[in-house]
Amino acid sequence: MPVISVSATDLKNLIGRKMTDEELKTILPLNKLEIDSWNGDEIKIEVTPDRPDLYSPEGIARQLRAWMCIKTGPPSHIVSRPVINIKAENVSLRPHIVAGVVRGLKMNDYLIKSLMQLQEMVDLTLGRDRKKVAIGVHDLRDVKPPLRYTEVRPVEISFVPLGSDREMNLSQILEKHPKGIQYRHLMKGNKYPVLLDSSGNVLSFPPIIN
Repeated sequence: MPVISVSATDLKNLIGRKMTDEELKTILPLNKLEIDSWNGDEIKIEVTPDRPDLYSPEGIARQLRAWMCIKTGPPSHIVSRPVINIKAENVSLRPHIVAGVVRGLKMNDYLIKSLMQLQEMVDLTLGRDRKKVAIGVHDLRDVKPPLRYTEVRPVEISFVPLGSDREMNLSQILEKHPKGIQYRHLMKGNKYPVLLDSSGNVLSFPPIIN
């Protein structure tokens, strides 16, 4: 069973109603959200694999608001025409890419942690541990469109991967970076996919560095 970590404080704020810890401990299991552990402000919750909408505190809060009749129904979002262009070239290893831009979020530490956890949980479950799907999240202010999704030889391009302080080429990432070592079994052939911005900066080396 997937286990996610949430802040009790954040979850109560998202629900939008004053609650005690005891009340929260009561209603979580009633919604098939089993408490794995509760240490201080951190709650670890078991989520059923068929409910990926509960892989985040925002999703859990939405479920609890509906159960408590605070607010029912699915969330409403405005979807507009694409605002970012990606030129997808012939990439043999992972040939498909999808992107979107989300605006209007007020980012805080809780939301950043939630977003990173949701990304990892979807990669692990629906993405079959990155075999089928690997998700990357980027700050649009640091990206210079249009983007290019292409494939390169392992020693053809270098960048500083997340979690490292030195530049590596793709072969070195697979040999030395923790994520490279963990997921290098997914890489086949003599060319690997990369996502670049218009300045040639590497945004992603999927499914290794997303």
